[in-house]
Amino acid sequence: MDHLFFVVLNIIGTFMFAVSGVSVAISKDYDLFGIAVLGFATAIGGGTLRDMMLGVGPVSWMSDYATIITVLVAIIVSSLFLGYIHKLGWWNIVFDGAGLGVFTLVGMQKGIDHGLSPLVCVLLGTITGAGGGVIRDVLSGERPMLFQKELYASVSIAGGAFYFLLRALASDRLTWHWQAVACIVFIVALRVIAVRFNWSLPRIRAHRSGTNRARLRKMAGLFRGDD
Repeated sequence: MDHLFFVVLNIIGTFMFAVSGVSVAISKDYDLFGIAVLGFATAIGGGTLRDMMLGVGPVSWMSDYATIITVLVAIIVSSLFLGYIHKLGWWNIVFDGAGLGVFTLVGMQKGIDHGLSPLVCVLLGTITGAGGGVIRDVLSGERPMLFQKELYASVSIAGGAFYFLLRALASDRLTWHWQAVACIVFIVALRVIAVRFNWSLPRIRAHRSGTNRARLRKMAGLFRGDD
């Protein structure tokens, strides 16, 4: 693995997620401190959760000035040009997908470096990719995107599975750099397509009619052994 390439990816993901947090903070009319908090929380939240689960200390951003500087630059840039950013429309989805893709990859690579199984690595990638957004939504009083209708964390999981499929089938033809780029492009494309066509996972609906409640009570009685 190319360390410089990995560092550049981490900076890109940090910048994009920091912009996402600042955008939400400004839309809710937060003051400068609130903007900074939400920007930092969104950018470093997923990585912090990942490092805590891995037992890594101190967490990455505490010993990496590049991360802190990147977040500060993102806060300044997005605050100055937020109106222009909002006008980008669909490009905002692309940027969000790119941040998700980059952090998913970074999280998985951390798991690989610790010798963890592919399944655990994919979960770490998903936590790294989606964790910051969840913290952002909770702090801003919104329903986390993780629990909304549109695909988000599931896109990260699919991208992780795609990445390990590439490692298994094309490692002799594609370098790590191209595998990483392919994984990020896959996640961005899937995220954009899912939003464009309103894709969602199947939902289980609870029917609350009297008939169904009676059936549920009857089933519960059977489990208890009632006559």
